[in-house]
Amino acid sequence: AEREGGPLHEASHSPASSGASETRWLDRPGVSLAVLALGWIAAAILVNPVAEVPLNDDWAYSHVVRTLVEQGRFEFTDWQSMPLLTQVLWGALFCLPFGFSFTALRVSTLVAAYLGAVALFGLLRELGATRRQAFFAAACLLCSPLYFSLSFTFMTDVPFVAACLGAVWLWVGGIKRSSATWALAAVGLSVCATLNRQLGLALPLAFAAGELVRLGVTRRALLRATLPVACTVAALLLYQLWLANGPGTPGLYHQKEDALRVAISGLLSFRGWRLPFERTLGALLLVGGMLIPLLWLLPLPGLHRASVRRGAAAAAAVMALLALVLGLPESTPGGDIMDGVGLGVRTTFGDHSQRPDWLGKAALIAASLPATAVAALVVRALLDVALALRPAGRPVPATLRKVLNGLPSLALEPSYAAILVALLALFHVPTAIAHAAYFDRYVVVLIPWALVLWWAASASPNGAVIKPGAGLVLLALFLVADVTATHDYLAWQRARWGAVEYLTEHGAQPAQIRAGFEVDQYGPWAEPRTSSADHLSPFYLVAISPTPGHHTLHAVPVNRWLPFTASRILVLKPDP
Repeated sequence: AEREGGPLHEASHSPASSGASETRWLDRPGVSLAVLALGWIAAAILVNPVAEVPLNDDWAYSHVVRTLVEQGRFEFTDWQSMPLLTQVLWGALFCLPFGFSFTALRVSTLVAAYLGAVALFGLLRELGATRRQAFFAAACLLCSPLYFSLSFTFMTDVPFVAACLGAVWLWVGGIKRSSATWALAAVGLSVCATLNRQLGLALPLAFAAGELVRLGVTRRALLRATLPVACTVAALLLYQLWLANGPGTPGLYHQKEDALRVAISGLLSFRGWRLPFERTLGALLLVGGMLIPLLWLLPLPGLHRASVRRGAAAAAAVMALLALVLGLPESTPGGDIMDGVGLGVRTTFGDHSQRPDWLGKAALIAASLPATAVAALVVRALLDVALALRPAGRPVPATLRKVLNGLPSLALEPSYAAILVALLALFHVPTAIAHAAYFDRYVVVLIPWALVLWWAASASPNGAVIKPGAGLVLLALFLVADVTATHDYLAWQRARWGAVEYLTEHGAQPAQIRAGFEVDQYGPWAEPRTSSADHLSPFYLVAISPTPGHHTLHAVPVNRWLPFTASRILVLKPDP
């Protein structure tokens, strides 16, 4: 614990944490978290999460909760490729008071999202951040469009991120306090994260990397490093054994593992490197876009110097140009949440209204500077870890010293830097290299660790003074965009299911209705279907625009706020 004390103490009194322009009331105990809670509740009320409809893939996850709550048994669908146990139990907890509902499941994710922000706040405080710095970082996480939009679904992404943040917070707190209780709690949350998504295995592996950097390769360090890994792997294997001998292993459960094995074999034979490169560049730009307000809220050191600004601008220009040449943002990562018409994937038939093409390119260019900064911070963290592992007394090469001088320094112990870098790599690489679909929501799990690295750079002894005015304005603009776009997505979903209800009320059978992914998979019958091919001779279409060969029977208005999203949902019947 003494080893971490020095630089962390300096970080809390760095120039970045001083200045008359800062918001002093955030220094009061409990005020920061209360402001976050009130803001989060207000945003949720404006969006209005009340809607008895599934969103995206959560029709499959909600079915397991329904059978557990109503029948007391687990019934998994073949759609899931993750353990899902933690997700189901968490959702069921919120359904117990009033019975199963999609709204209750949505509330469960909203609560998990706030707890994730609290965990990020706590982690940064453990690392030495002031309350204001931790508040700005937690607010940035909540206002990031991907995290915000997914918080209004029952998808696994946000609860998984919250569990990961809680685990790292407890692990760091346990090290600082030399507390076995905190460490055990961290391992427990790692198990919970892994029993939601297999990627949770990255947590004990990252802890192991941090311990080996902190203690060196000794018997004690190896024991401390391997025990969390062994416990988490054992929990996952036992769960999979229960799954195979109980409810049954879902059909897609091992699909991504198979895709990953194929990808690794291709990379080892020096094939297929372009795909992970494009996905990594796309992920960097997405993460950078989520962190734009931090350029003012937690300014990086050195940017006040003209030479540094010129170098950063040149690097950002190169990144943006490379992305445009490769076809980003349209090509990779695939749109799932940020799909071009707001937030949330639209799966209905017809031509969807699109935002102007220039807007996506403008967002890419705006994200290139913070994306370049994130890349530089990751490189710096890697070098800090490498220097910590070098033999004592060995001098640092002159070339490496020049590289280090050109990168922001981090107010972070090398062992913690090792944890962060390991998490970024282990969360990103499997999805980046696998020959399977890659969605923008996979980037959500990278945002918190980039936020921590950003804080560590801003809190270094030569950090800049926080000038939150412009940053808070940008954060507010992010929040307004999040609220309006997510509101429109839910309004669109309500209208689509209203169209389905109109058809069923007028005698249409489920097999006669085609309305898009969620409806075709879940349907008005509230049971998951094995395939959309179960539709026999579909007769009616629920679409977002007129379709050739069909005429309009009915139109359901959409209570939209944005001008470029759908204003109505159409019920279409084939022409005679």
